[in-house]
Amino acid sequence: MRRVALPSLALVCLFAPTQAFAQSVAWVRTDPLVLPSTATGTVRFEAAVSGSPSRVSLALTAGSIDLHDDGSNGDANAGDGVFTVTVPASTVAAQMQPDDVQRVFVGFLDVFGGATRVLRANVFVDVYTPDIPQVPIAVLAGDVQATDRLVNVVDSAFLTDGNVKRIAQTFYRYYSDSFDFLSIVSTPSRFQNRSHATVSNGVQGIGETRIDTSAEYRSSGRLLGYSRFPVTSLYDGASVGYSHETAHQWVNFLNFAPYASGIPHWPVSSMATGVMGFSIGGSGGEGGSFPCRIVDDGTTVQLFGLPQTESPVFNDVDLYLMGLLPASAVRPQVVFTGVTSPPSCTGQVYAGAVARVGVDAIVAGAGQRVPDASTSPKQFRAATILVSRDGLVSSETMWLYSWLTARAELQASAPIHEGLVKAIGNPFFVATGGRASIDTRLVDSADFSLQPAQATVTVPKGTPATFRISVLPTHASFDQPVSLACGTLPSPLACAFEPSQATPGAAGADVTLTVTTAVPVEASAAAPIGAFITIVALALASARARVRVTVPAIAALIVAGCGGAKTPSPQPAQPAPATSTTYTIAVTGTSGSLLHSTNLTLTVQ
Repeated sequence: MRRVALPSLALVCLFAPTQAFAQSVAWVRTDPLVLPSTATGTVRFEAAVSGSPSRVSLALTAGSIDLHDDGSNGDANAGDGVFTVTVPASTVAAQMQPDDVQRVFVGFLDVFGGATRVLRANVFVDVYTPDIPQVPIAVLAGDVQATDRLVNVVDSAFLTDGNVKRIAQTFYRYYSDSFDFLSIVSTPSRFQNRSHATVSNGVQGIGETRIDTSAEYRSSGRLLGYSRFPVTSLYDGASVGYSHETAHQWVNFLNFAPYASGIPHWPVSSMATGVMGFSIGGSGGEGGSFPCRIVDDGTTVQLFGLPQTESPVFNDVDLYLMGLLPASAVRPQVVFTGVTSPPSCTGQVYAGAVARVGVDAIVAGAGQRVPDASTSPKQFRAATILVSRDGLVSSETMWLYSWLTARAELQASAPIHEGLVKAIGNPFFVATGGRASIDTRLVDSADFSLQPAQATVTVPKGTPATFRISVLPTHASFDQPVSLACGTLPSPLACAFEPSQATPGAAGADVTLTVTTAVPVEASAAAPIGAFITIVALALASARARVRVTVPAIAALIVAGCGGAKTPSPQPAQPAPATSTTYTIAVTGTSGSLLHSTNLTLTVQ
């Protein structure tokens, strides 16, 4: 189920009033995507525009310049609908302000139909500065590269088909199933809302259906959902938008009054003053912010304004549905009934109708939340994937977006720049009041696993059994030797590894385990003792084969072995019934303090 939101503070596209026009923008991009602050040369802007616009221009502070689709001025292919213009890199750098948080506003993209401007969109350029850490970048494949917090996947079709399952399946080829969320950032950018989609849900009492489609993404139930960021300049782990989309995993699925009128956000209410906001125009609307402090004395409701630069935190009801606040701690809420847009917040007493609701209304409509706040998860892992259409992105892009991703882990407020609004952002930890956190690291620490090629083998008695075991890195690489050993084995089994140590590296390493299934008995020149040992062995073997050997028979054999007694007449041999024995062999791998094991099954017939 998809949940969509674009808070009003992050508006990126302004359309002309309610008229319908043939012109539209499919995608936009800058080349380079991230501009080094020391770069010289030019920056190329591209916009794919349909509907035969009369003019496409870039309105800079110094004046407007036209984009071309005629093969000139940097345009690659005439008449393909991709309009292009180049501007000096110094023009961008000159507009960078100290509080831009790496996002420089350079102007507006204007699209005209005849003499009418039908679309105006904000244009930003991401800028890399030397204070952003230059973290290592590993090339995992020709179309995949990664840092410790960002994976860049090349997928030429994603821009048009938006197939997140394919992107997730590519991701899980290189990383373990240990993430709760995926954040999908894509370039070129499209003027679409950020959104969140549920992959699996096992929580009761939030109004959401219990589902699990994680296998379609190559997860085994760990993946809860994913958030999409189709506008690169609106991706920042410290931003309101990042926390907002994450919380859509639990908020709002309450399809009953008075909450249903705001799905997927809140109705105009005290709940809407938090991170989740209200649905513009009512149910199904985009997310809008309601920067207001509401004071309710039980008789009158008064509304006070808040600074636009003060980022919201999660409301009590948000925290309850997220499993971070017990029902007993949720304060009563005020819903402004019959309205779809918020009133002004100037300190006035609200004259309209209101409904006062407590958490008991949620429990009555959706049931108790299970798990509740005492047992629900509080730490979450999120992997960030940057999907690029035109090849692997630059080092500066990897460094900047790794830094932006790491900001989701901040435990203090930090400056943010979303659209045209600059504010002090409250990352997820701060927005939840310190109740929950997000870990964006892709690799906890180097580790390995043991994977048998065939975990079950059957051989005849006396024939060695062979198993091939792969020692694999659980992440990008494991570069320490792993020592292999078998657990305690019953007689007559014995095991040997070739080699006895293996270093997985990035590709993994194979070892061969040979298990012998019989131990030969050596003949002895000491007849009496040898005969006695042989007789006891025969007796034990007979017992294992479930053949009855009587005490007189054993005594007779002993006498015969010692001499001085008449050899009894030979008796017809009784054939032993066919039997098989199955053994479980525990194989362990040890490297320093790390120890992992796998079980093998051996059947000896």
